[in-house]
Amino acid sequence: MFKKSLINLQEQYLITQWLFVFASRSEAFEKVLENESLSVLANLA
Repeated sequence: MFKKSLINLQEQYLITQWLFVFASRSEAFEKVLENESLSVLANLA
């Protein structure tokens, strides 16, 4: 029983870590996209 709850805790930790990484990456990705579209607009202008 204890081992099982320990595994669940580990899984939850991994999931939260993954979500955190995913969130920060998508944030960075959005910034990159913004910068890209800005430079594209600058090139067009």
